[in-house]
Amino acid sequence: MLFPLLLSIIFAADTLQLTIVHTNDLDNTFYPQKARWINPDFPPILGGEQSFKELLAKERQDGDVFLLLNGGGMLGGNLIGQYTDFRWTEEFMNTTRYDATTLGVKDFLHGVDTLKQFLKRLKVPVVCANITYASDTLKPVDWVKPYIIIHRNGLKIGIFGLITEYMPIYSRKKNIKGLFFLREIPTAKRVVAELKKQNVDMIIALAHISYNHEKELLKEVPDIDIVIGGLDRGGTRYPTENPVNHNIDVRTYGRLSSVGILKLKYSRKYRTILNYSWHSETLFADKYPVPLDKVKTY
Repeated sequence: MLFPLLLSIIFAADTLQLTIVHTNDLDNTFYPQKARWINPDFPPILGGEQSFKELLAKERQDGDVFLLLNGGGMLGGNLIGQYTDFRWTEEFMNTTRYDATTLGVKDFLHGVDTLKQFLKRLKVPVVCANITYASDTLKPVDWVKPYIIIHRNGLKIGIFGLITEYMPIYSRKKNIKGLFFLREIPTAKRVVAELKKQNVDMIIALAHISYNHEKELLKEVPDIDIVIGGLDRGGTRYPTENPVNHNIDVRTYGRLSSVGILKLKYSRKYRTILNYSWHSETLFADKYPVPLDKVKTY
């Protein structure tokens, strides 16, 4: 009996359990809301920010490594978000302690200067590798990072961001004045090569580029392990795994109506993901109760 026990101890020491909670297309919407798209006559209540914090408190206790990531889209998208006072978004992102986010289309609704002011107050690392200056398209902007490397429990995790290359179509010219948006796939290949040189164990792309482009990213850049998507606000019921490269894409529904929960088992010895599970969790207020005294108004 000793030998199997010893093997199990060695195997347990070799593997790490990772939990990644992720969102996308928050659109400055954190309040409780009626989910009329689920049942228009008797809509269930979604708890918003406070329900999300209840979920986070539980998930942070699970596994050896925890990450909280956002696939872009923090600002805009509703009546509150049309103003330039983003205190709620700022407080939400900071107090929930996101590990990284990328930028989304609606983050530019109020122009580059307003976005830059918001980012100065944000305590969350913002990554986006394909934004450069129109006057010098080879020069990345200096107000976001192309990628970060997170060291956690002995793992080096490279995280980079992408925003849609079609920003000139999605955005008004005045809102992206002075900026140029590089192609997604060539940028991803370049950044992944840089991360590989730094000997990272895992590469995650925060890709605000649409579901179809996320699938192309899985296909064309095989060294990406995980893509966390965004842009079209549509979630998926199941993760998308490339049949050749076996990398995965996950995305959930926007406006904090649900969050994605990805569980991974990682082998230190073989530096690979052994298996995973994923689901999209709807933030029902009856499952994650919201105390009335904690509901914020601005």
